[in-house]
Amino acid sequence: SQDIPKVVRVALLPSLFLRVEFADGAVRYWRSAINKTELDLLKKAGNLRKGLTQLTPEYYWLGTQATFGQDNTFAINRVIYDGNEIYKQGNRQPT
Repeated sequence: SQDIPKVVRVALLPSLFLRVEFADGAVRYWRSAINKTELDLLKKAGNLRKGLTQLTPEYYWLGTQATFGQDNTFAINRVIYDGNEIYKQGNRQPT
């Protein structure tokens, strides 16, 4: 089994993808729950081409609010992400 380094930093990109940095210097990109919610709202409202949204700016704010768990998980906006899964399956370049 491959040893997976700890998540050390998380950033929310303008595309609403997460940029996840690991202790070994690796970086992975992962679709955030916010990204999926945003796309679902845009599609449902028929506003995908217009770029309109119903989400408030505070919904996008990440700031320093990421909470890191001992099991290599982290939480953003009450959504828990698995750092081990992101390390193995995340994109190595922004999409």
